[in-house]
Amino acid sequence: MDKKLDNIIFSQVVPSPWGGMSKEIEMYRTLMDKYHPEKEYSYVSLEGFFIAKMTVELFRRAGEKFTKQDILDEINQLYLEIENNLDTDENNRICHCLNNVYLTFYKDDIFWEIDENYQ
Repeated sequence: MDKKLDNIIFSQVVPSPWGGMSKEIEMYRTLMDKYHPEKEYSYVSLEGFFIAKMTVELFRRAGEKFTKQDILDEINQLYLEIENNLDTDENNRICHCLNNVYLTFYKDDIFWEIDENYQ
């Protein structure tokens, strides 16, 4: 490890694409491995994954004949669900991990989430 990074805790707005253990992170890694095996996991591609997943869900909720207002209403509803961590989606179409801040540390060229076992 680079000594400059020793004892530094980082905060992230998405879980670690390497060390995160949520269903969403598992899905991200599975899809990356299947469709882009030559690419490395990254925070940027993970954020893109969440954005794409939420965009698809917005259009699914708005229906085939939607208006601009329908999309805005669905964005507000989705935001409220995420903000309040409502687990109303049994098919896990949206990510319920975006209302957290994730503390991470850097080791072996990877950001790892801090959990209760961190020392």
